[in-house]
Amino acid sequence: MPATLSMSPATRLLPLLCAALVAVALPAGATAATKGPPLRGLQLMQIVADTPFSEIDLQLGTARAAGANAVRLTVEWSLLEPDAAGVRDARYEAVVDHTVAGAAKRGMKVMFTMVGTPCWASAAPAQTRGACAPGPEREQSATYPPANPATFAAIAEFASRRWGARMAGFEVWNEPDQANELYFAGPDKVRRYAALLRSAYPAIKRGNPKVPVLGGAFVGKDGRFLQALYANGIKGSYDILSVHFYDLVLDALKDVRAVQKRNGDLKPLWLAEFGWTSCFPRITFQEGHNCVSRAIQGINLLDTFRALQDVSYIRGATIYAVRDTSQYEFGVLDLQSRRKPVFAALKKAFSARPGPVRPIALKLTRSGNRVVATGSGPAAGAYELDVFSGGTLRYRVAFRTDRSNRFTVKLPPQLGTRGLTVQVFQYFKPRRVTRRI
Repeated sequence: MPATLSMSPATRLLPLLCAALVAVALPAGATAATKGPPLRGLQLMQIVADTPFSEIDLQLGTARAAGANAVRLTVEWSLLEPDAAGVRDARYEAVVDHTVAGAAKRGMKVMFTMVGTPCWASAAPAQTRGACAPGPEREQSATYPPANPATFAAIAEFASRRWGARMAGFEVWNEPDQANELYFAGPDKVRRYAALLRSAYPAIKRGNPKVPVLGGAFVGKDGRFLQALYANGIKGSYDILSVHFYDLVLDALKDVRAVQKRNGDLKPLWLAEFGWTSCFPRITFQEGHNCVSRAIQGINLLDTFRALQDVSYIRGATIYAVRDTSQYEFGVLDLQSRRKPVFAALKKAFSARPGPVRPIALKLTRSGNRVVATGSGPAAGAYELDVFSGGTLRYRVAFRTDRSNRFTVKLPPQLGTRGLTVQVFQYFKPRRVTRRI
């Protein structure tokens, strides 16, 4: 049984159920001929100063073999400049050099995400920073933003100058609105992030004016964080808006685009993190994410790229991640670095033409005094089911598919079992399927 989003009689549904999901116009200069995000890639696993080059090469080789033309690399500022401004760790710098050069050698660009404040620059409380000794003090301080955005701007300018020619983009920080505060702890998140972005943008452009700057990097789908960022003056301080969505991805993109338009913003989006964790049937839930099977993981990723192939405002899409971890199973490789079934799906997803959107299947049957609608369809977006009798809308329900991309909706018995027309469609791209009983 799918998780129902909303259910009520038609008499109470005169306003459309999802009026907020408005139609989205193409940005100026865009055409409908595009075949999906021009930059498609994978998130590399964390690198540190002692990461073996062979491990980096394995990850880069996997991404390229899957057909990626970009990889997302998290660069830890706290590892690059651990002790003082302008004093960089040579070993970590060399690892970043090797990763960027290795991507270029394989025909891929790197989307940089810089995060993690060194203790000396952190806005962490004094009791957290302590003496900034190696270990817990530095690690906890890294979860806070910088006390002075100018310190981040300086390292961002350095990174843009050193690696910018091979960058697909520079993403300013990671998930500043995330409730777990792993990356942007402390108060005044909106104000502090807006200040960070405004400071970093011109610095990155000074380093290399051709580097696209990605702002936002948020997980919130309802638009409140983005709207607050607009109120704090972020317009003009990024080239692409970065979003990280793992649930109802397509609807989230549409909602964010609507918020952009209401604020006169037509900058493109980059879906910088998304994916499904393949932990089913071993478990059903994994630290905030519903599990799917390994087969469904690949199907869902391919479905998402198919849905995006004629959406001109999506600049890039980066799947999380190259390899499973002990925490999650989002990877293309398992913990033993063996390819999972999703690898074959990605080769199709990353191709220039991943194929048509998978159709919605719908079947109506009678069960006692009611009609039951069953079917299946692509994941990543919510659905609506409408029931008509004699041309009059009698019932409407929003729902989502289950972990196997199937659904079952039992219609209210008062509708009867004859003379009904049932339509089902997905909000992101309303392709309706109609059945009568």
